[in-house]
Amino acid sequence: MITQILIGSILMVLSIVVAGVTYLLAESMGARLTGWLNRPPFQIKLLTVLSAAALLILLQISVSVWLWAFTMWQMDLFETLERSVYFALTCFTTLGFGDVLLPKEWQLLGGLAATNGMVNFGFAAGMMVETMRLVRRKQVDAKDKSLES
Repeated sequence: MITQILIGSILMVLSIVVAGVTYLLAESMGARLTGWLNRPPFQIKLLTVLSAAALLILLQISVSVWLWAFTMWQMDLFETLERSVYFALTCFTTLGFGDVLLPKEWQLLGGLAATNGMVNFGFAAGMMVETMRLVRRKQVDAKDKSLES
């Protein structure tokens, strides 16, 4: 049990680091694009930011799922990498079909993967909302300043 908790905790921390790096990357990209984002037309630029943020989130989630899958495959918990990815993805999304299971002595890892998935999706949703809020707020401020001039 302790080994499972240790491995799961390490994978969670690594996954959270991936999420943090993703957010920093998004923030850095946003900072570099501030001037462009704050000039009309605003709507297409907002859509572009939304799409880019969604792709970054997809990348973040994918890297985390692959991290779990590769680790479980290297531990010989699954015969193929494909089964390992499938299991990690169903756990991460908390879908948990139950058609592919961990060996009994490693089942705790499934719950930890599901917990990590919930944390990642929560972080991703927060990142998306905050990114859109900041971009839109800056666009509104820029529009207000142009009207005052």
